[in-house]
Amino acid sequence: MFQKGNNYGFDREYVPWNKGVKGYNTSWKGRHHSEETKEKIGKMNRKLFLTKQELEDLYSNKKLTLEEIAKKFNVHIETVRKLMIYYEIPRRKRGYTSEFSKKLWQNPRHRELIKEYFKKTDVIEKCRKRIIELNKDPEFQKKRKEALRKKIQTKEYRENLSEARRKVCQRSEYIEKITGKNNPNWRGGTSFEPYSYEFNKLLKGQIRKRDNFSCQVCGRKEEDLKNTLNVHHIDYDKKNNDSNNLISLCRKCNSLVNGKREYRIKRLKNKVLNND
Repeated sequence: MFQKGNNYGFDREYVPWNKGVKGYNTSWKGRHHSEETKEKIGKMNRKLFLTKQELEDLYSNKKLTLEEIAKKFNVHIETVRKLMIYYEIPRRKRGYTSEFSKKLWQNPRHRELIKEYFKKTDVIEKCRKRIIELNKDPEFQKKRKEALRKKIQTKEYRENLSEARRKVCQRSEYIEKITGKNNPNWRGGTSFEPYSYEFNKLLKGQIRKRDNFSCQVCGRKEEDLKNTLNVHHIDYDKKNNDSNNLISLCRKCNSLVNGKREYRIKRLKNKVLNND
């Protein structure tokens, strides 16, 4: 703001500095920076302290984190992040930990210090109380169920889950746990015993016809399954071929029946008696 009779030679009262009055240089109006000057200004703003090859070598080959690179050159982590975007260098996946952090977690003293910190601040107890409160809230349970349903319906989630299961099933430790005597359903190798001659196709057909060609657990019919129903021995004795001891089941239900045998025997016997 300028006043009348000042040293700048303006006769008007209260003239702002950015107005185009007589005697004020307005030659900059309508002009723009050239591309060269724009690049120079961009380099100054971005602080191009590293070339693309040097940054790729530190980040991709040497596996340094952005924080470690920033500390090495005494710059802020945000400048390194902007430089990554400018050079179009792809970022690593989440969950990656550097060699320095891995070595740090292997140190028992470091782990003890973290445990002491959590004990002092009571972070774990606060989290537990919060989880208990949320589990009691019905609105939170509904939201969680809806989120899980949406997640399960996606193809990516199912593919990742199947791959993880395959990897677990291929491990030698897991195979040893579920095979032979280590399996909780082990009954001394009775599954390898042969069926008696009475248990033939004719008897199986009679049982399926009695049960209206439908699984007696889930209720699905043979036409919908496009597979013949299995005939199951209720008391798990292959020699006991009494009609009251046989029931028709689909493949899925037949595999589920092998667990909790005492409970299954009572339930399936009641079903056969009620149908008769």
